[in-house]
Amino acid sequence: MGNIHRVEVVVHVDAALNEGQKTEMVEHLRGCAGVEDARFSPGHDHLLLIDYDRDRQRSKAVLDHLQQAHKGAGLLAPV
Repeated sequence: MGNIHRVEVVVHVDAALNEGQKTEMVEHLRGCAGVEDARFSPGHDHLLLIDYDRDRQRSKAVLDHLQQAHKGAGLLAPV
């Protein structure tokens, strides 16, 4: 198994989403090459945490993939 250079980024989602919309967004992200995990921050429904392999993907590409499903998402910062 190769090395994984995992990075976590925080994305702000500008609108309150219902549980179904959040699930769809997370599943959409998991379909992006290099994304290892995606989840909303407990108690902070507007913050989405995304783990990805920086050797397989760039943060801009992950954000672009997310914005296909939700235009109001914006990258806050790598963690």
